[in-house]
Amino acid sequence: MLNGHIIRDARLKLHLSQAELAKGVTNKETVGFIEHNMVTPRAKTINGILKRLNLKYEDVVAEKNHDANFALKDIEKLIMNRQYQAALSRLKSLNVQTLTSHTKLEVDFLTAFADLKLTQNYNQAIFEYNRSITGSNTKSTDIFSILIIEQLGMIYSKQGKKSNARFYLDQIPRLLQNSGIDSSSYWFKFIYHDLSQFYAQANKKQGKHSILNVVQKSV
Repeated sequence: MLNGHIIRDARLKLHLSQAELAKGVTNKETVGFIEHNMVTPRAKTINGILKRLNLKYEDVVAEKNHDANFALKDIEKLIMNRQYQAALSRLKSLNVQTLTSHTKLEVDFLTAFADLKLTQNYNQAIFEYNRSITGSNTKSTDIFSILIIEQLGMIYSKQGKKSNARFYLDQIPRLLQNSGIDSSSYWFKFIYHDLSQFYAQANKKQGKHSILNVVQKSV
């Protein structure tokens, strides 16, 4: 949710009418609705208004703890520190209107991941991961698309279904190479650690070496 009062105050400071602020961006009525916190505008609209007012998006966010654009970095840190219950609580409190296709996929992944860590319910995790990636509009080289595929493989590995695991995990080297993901990032290292363990246990040297090559090419 945006704080419309900040937008109104900035407009008045610049001696602009609602019609003048709206010109070429939206209409006077929409500006009025925004200023009275009655509507959440489209990204293109709010970006045009903020640019005209010399404001940044973070200047007008009313509840940063519930806005995915701000909260997800902190939630990821909770996951990294294995504070799964706290992460789930934060994820459930997010304002869904602040989600993009990318951040929705991230929220879906983090929710399923944290829930799996707490419940060890593999079947439910498989369902949630498949549902997330099936309904996503993001590219297969998005880091969270890759993480979902990787986690599906790791779950099947833990269930002893090695052929199912390989179906997913053998895709990862190619996806990582095409993704441009920084090899120093937490999630890249997370994937590398999981796959190294899997291929070491499966004694699949070729697969392990292909992962190492991805890391070397990405540095």
